[in-house]
Amino acid sequence: MDRAQHAMLKRRAKILFAKLVSGADDSKSEAASKRKRQAAASGLLEIALHGSNGKDIVARRFVKTASREEQGIRALLRLNDEELEPCQVWLWEEPPHPIASTAIDLMQLVILRSTEDRFFRRTLPNVLHDARRGVGAILGLVDKYPEFFSHVSHARLFKFGKRFLEQTVPLTGSWCRGVRLLFKLLDRLPGAPLTTRCNIHLPLLQALLQSCVEGFLWADRAALHSKSVDSTNVIQLLKLIFRVLREVGDDLEALDMIAPPRSTLNRLISVLLTTFAPEKCIQQGHISDETALLALKSLAVLMESPIVRKNADVSVVARWAGLFVDIVLRPACWQGERSTGELARAELRPETSAFNILCYLPEPAFANALAFALSQWDPQTTPLTSPPYRTYRVIESLLWLSNTRRHFWKTSLALIEGGACEYLARVLACNDPQSRSHRTFWRAKGLAMTCLGNIMERLDGKELRLHVSKAVIDRVVGIKEDCDAPTVQKGQAIFMLQRYTHVATQCGVEPFYKEDISPRTAEFPSTIIGA
Repeated sequence: MDRAQHAMLKRRAKILFAKLVSGADDSKSEAASKRKRQAAASGLLEIALHGSNGKDIVARRFVKTASREEQGIRALLRLNDEELEPCQVWLWEEPPHPIASTAIDLMQLVILRSTEDRFFRRTLPNVLHDARRGVGAILGLVDKYPEFFSHVSHARLFKFGKRFLEQTVPLTGSWCRGVRLLFKLLDRLPGAPLTTRCNIHLPLLQALLQSCVEGFLWADRAALHSKSVDSTNVIQLLKLIFRVLREVGDDLEALDMIAPPRSTLNRLISVLLTTFAPEKCIQQGHISDETALLALKSLAVLMESPIVRKNADVSVVARWAGLFVDIVLRPACWQGERSTGELARAELRPETSAFNILCYLPEPAFANALAFALSQWDPQTTPLTSPPYRTYRVIESLLWLSNTRRHFWKTSLALIEGGACEYLARVLACNDPQSRSHRTFWRAKGLAMTCLGNIMERLDGKELRLHVSKAVIDRVVGIKEDCDAPTVQKGQAIFMLQRYTHVATQCGVEPFYKEDISPRTAEFPSTIIGA
């Protein structure tokens, strides 16, 4: 390149740079101003194609002074936003082919000239301090430079992303890019210094949860107006909401801090309920897909927060108690499809989520719903051996409830006041001669005795006399002495009678039947908590 050509390119680069960083021209429309900036950027990139001298000319236009470099980077951030406007359709995934970006190409020239350390540690943080656009360009830099997060202040990047999301309409392409940027920051946070993690971890989770909840509610409103549900938006936002909630783990204090505000909480709970079980699923009695499981699990995690239970109208959730009890007692009908990918490692079992929600409802919602459900399934009207073994499955679920130590006292109260003892007594009273040779008949009675024994150990003297009658004990004695009963069920009957004798003695109640408690059985102490 001769001296004249070099001078001409420098003069042209100066003019194009001025056009690139100029604001909107009042004499022209915004579209015309945008075209002018894009043409200027393309011209600068064309000059850079003239070998190393061309790249040097363009880069020097940007880095001549610190203020000019920052001014140029701001212009490139705005330009990148304008370049990505046609790509609004790609909300949750990358386009099938890379998007050409003049802004990113020019920014790479600036980084080479300025050096990565100077650019990422000084220029870019100064720009991000008050920038309100360019999240797409920042994402591009994150992908191209693995050391990005080791140079740029995590706190400043968080403030930039949060500020960007607060001013952006949900479910647009730029909004989704802002969400993705903050999640990338969350992924890299474990590698940040301890002070940084302590300072921005919870605020970052709070910003992400608030943004994802707003997007989720926005998608629901859009569905109401269009009479159709964009399942892609719903499932992606539910995955993000669940990921944020899962990030806090069992830290209730952290969960309280990031909980959605009162203004959106009730609507969020309502939408989660209808997303989990729309009317069609309730009528069919099963969960249709992973979306429903995510909605149910997210609601269960939110209900753990005392702040959520204080600010939300929990009575809305309590009206669904009957459905939750049905899920707990018949979990196989509500399994839905198997989760895949990352969520395959998370526990999305519907019965666990439904059980946790029931235990956070005000009393006696759990007990009332359980009593009503058990009243609908009389084991004496349907043989224990009749497929699909509904009664047997219900007994299995009651046994699971009686064995769990999570929400111990809430569960105990629900089982006692919800009529579980009376239901199990009806199971023990079943005596269909045609079923006695069937293995399920005896297994159901064995599980019923074990479950009843678990519940008995939680009763006081008054409750023991009320819920465990002489007829029940006589039936258990009958199984113990029945020559046709399998050995396993005989052993279960003996063990229940031993537990009954022990509990009655502890409570000062005269037992209807005394089973010998030998020194060997003394090795198995009572499971009463706090006894």
